Amino acid sequence: MTKFSLAIVLFLSTMPFSQLAKPTSIQSIDFETLIDQSEFIFDGAVTKVEPRWNDDNTVIHSYVSFRIAEVIKGQYEGEQITLRFAGGEIGDNKFVYQGMTYPAINEKGIYFVETLHKNLINPLVGWSQGHYLIDDNKMMTNLGEPVEDVQVSIKVSTGELSHGAVAGARLGQKKEHSMSVTSFKNKIRTIMD
Repeated sequence: MTKFSLAIVLFLSTMPFSQLAKPTSIQSIDFETLIDQSEFIFDGAVTKVEPRWNDDNTVIHSYVSFRIAEVIKGQYEGEQITLRFAGGEIGDNKFVYQGMTYPAINEKGIYFVETLHKNLINPLVGWSQGHYLIDDNKMMTNLGEPVEDVQVSIKVSTGELSHGAVAGARLGQKKEHSMSVTSFKNKIRTIMD
């Protein structure tokens, strides 16, 4: 090993854990695919976010608990559900995946869950594409962009990468033009029928 290579290795080994991030690319999906790939869809509110180390203290996972207001698709008996997301922050240790937005405490939203039976990096279908916020009975993306409509006739080309919202979502600038929660849920139910 050259002195230069050794210096780089030593430098990288002294970097705090918080500097580590996993690059990600998520394929874009349309609204119909989002619904089809979801085992469980619910309207809920985040009640708790708890980052924890794994048993070996090598990886952080964030456990996000929700109070379920309404089940839209699938079956679930409880009033609370906890989903595990890879990454999180404990003290000075932070591990994140680029493009991952974690549900925040007290947020309300509609969540499209891929499966309740195995742990994934992100349990939401298409990551941010399966994470919608409710603000004053209006639908927003997980980044707070108003969702004015969702067109179901839009199909995605194979390999097209996501830009955050599901393909076919018409995003606006003003919250007052956003879809109501009822309209959004009705669009989901129409596709499910």
